[in-house]
Amino acid sequence: LCYNHENKSPEAAAVEKMIDAAFEKSTEVYKGYFDDAQNTDNAWVEVSVTNVHVEGTVAETATKGGIDVEQVTWVMLNKRAEINLNDAWLMKLACNKLQ
Repeated sequence: LCYNHENKSPEAAAVEKMIDAAFEKSTEVYKGYFDDAQNTDNAWVEVSVTNVHVEGTVAETATKGGIDVEQVTWVMLNKRAEINLNDAWLMKLACNKLQ
């Protein structure tokens, strides 16, 4: 998660504190090779997936890419979530780690 650390408002400080607390309880789900259509013999996609359970204000905080991350988003898991098959595999790994 990339957050604007230059914003020093009280609201930003409160959100940053909640994000830090959420990540303290995070669990690494998977790190490594990822089956993707862009993969070739000489180049492939690797991912690092972390399960972070958040509630309230943090879940409503806007996300944006950063130096090491091109895209990041909050995803609410339910039966209507639009997730491609490869991402679904990662979500299943995350759910199995919760059990």
